Amino acid sequence: MKLISIASLLLVVVVAATVVDAQHNTGDGGVKWLPNCDYFGGDIDRNRVPVEECGRACIDNPGCNHFTYVNGNCLLKRHDQSFRRKPCSACDLCGFIPWRS
Repeated sequence: MKLISIASLLLVVVVAATVVDAQHNTGDGGVKWLPNCDYFGGDIDRNRVPVEECGRACIDNPGCNHFTYVNGNCLLKRHDQSFRRKPCSACDLCGFIPWRS
């Protein structure tokens, strides 16, 4: 009986993780990103790079685990796991590095 319950719980966890991950786009190096959002605060650096290079800039900075691209700037950020993204119509995109989040 307990084996069935544990197996059911594991199935629910795997399905939930897949659904959450499915909403994000996957970019260069496995970066996860979405359009029109921000991880407000936690800025550690700012780079003037093209939007398609923002995720790579975060990967290249060991302290970065989140990023936002706005007004031609890639804002590199550091946040803990409980931090959530917020809608931002002025932002091009935001994202995170899954293995650092």
